[in-house]
Amino acid sequence: PDRLSKKEQFSQKWWQFWCSRPNLYHQIGRGELFDKHPKGWTKEQFPFLPQVLVISRHARFFTPSYIKNEAVFSDSLVIFIPKVPGVFLCSSTFQDWAWKHGSRMGATTLRFTPTDCYETYPFPRGDLSNVAALEEPYYAHRKNLMLDYQLGLTALYNRFHDQNDADPGIERLRELQRELDEAVVASYGWTDLNLDHGFHEVGYLVDGDNVRYTICEETRIEILRRLALLNKEYWEEEQRSGVGKKTKKK
Repeated sequence: PDRLSKKEQFSQKWWQFWCSRPNLYHQIGRGELFDKHPKGWTKEQFPFLPQVLVISRHARFFTPSYIKNEAVFSDSLVIFIPKVPGVFLCSSTFQDWAWKHGSRMGATTLRFTPTDCYETYPFPRGDLSNVAALEEPYYAHRKNLMLDYQLGLTALYNRFHDQNDADPGIERLRELQRELDEAVVASYGWTDLNLDHGFHEVGYLVDGDNVRYTICEETRIEILRRLALLNKEYWEEEQRSGVGKKTKKK
């Protein structure tokens, strides 16, 4: 190799990834692939995850999905190691927060930014067993619909949000969405809210393409208000305890 010109040496390295994101792969249990490891890292502490939860950074619908942990992930994906059952992120509660705090590409495409959308989200501290119980049925039914109808996620959710589509499989997915939203709201102890699921115009999209099957607009705004207050409460607790740096409120 020492006798090769710089051009020849470079040509032999064309296959190397520009940024291999070692911290990510150590977190999801693939750290043994690297020659160097973060200080204190052990494979026992971070076991291999058979699948990881991902979303496309830019999407018309916010639809987290599990995929096999065997790829080199593109920078167009966001990979989660969630603090809660993964299906929680499919709830209207989390999606509304993402649309509120994320940015846009065009009028109807969400650009998900983890720092703004995920790290600021105030996850509940209560029992999440009811949410966890929906993980398998929700994802299994959605996967089966995609296979049976030969649809991708965007095409599937176009049907999900189409008020003229009364297909039994689509209706079952809506039913699971209702159950998920109710379980997530219950995990906060917000028993006074009427979610009133249906086809509603949402305020974060432009007129003419803003009808979604979701919770009603009044309740959506109230949930965002309560989440903002909870975010402030968590932040103040961190400042008092010294867990986080003294920063401005998120």
